[in-house]
Amino acid sequence: MDHPLQVTFLGFTHTADLDGLIRKSALALEAESGNHLTSCHVFVECAHQHHDQARVFHARINLGMPGGVLAVNHEHQDQSSHADAFLAVRDAFAVANRQITDWKRRRSEA
Repeated sequence: MDHPLQVTFLGFTHTADLDGLIRKSALALEAESGNHLTSCHVFVECAHQHHDQARVFHARINLGMPGGVLAVNHEHQDQSSHADAFLAVRDAFAVANRQITDWKRRRSEA
């Protein structure tokens, strides 16, 4: 990557394990992109909830690629599945991986 990985946590205290998962997943994305990834900014947010509701996490990823940015803003339909920040991050990186695969396919067809 041309720029260092940026990670932003909003609304909760993160753990070293979550930070490690994000860093490991970003390295895997860089490898999947064929080292074309120029930047990666990951946002993990705990949505504000009333005290009687479960916490819900959202993960967004902006990937700098030659020719533009791939934006992943994955919100699972079943909000209870993202009551864990690790699951929200895992799912967002899975979507990012599919977007990179599609980007590589379009690039090879051009």
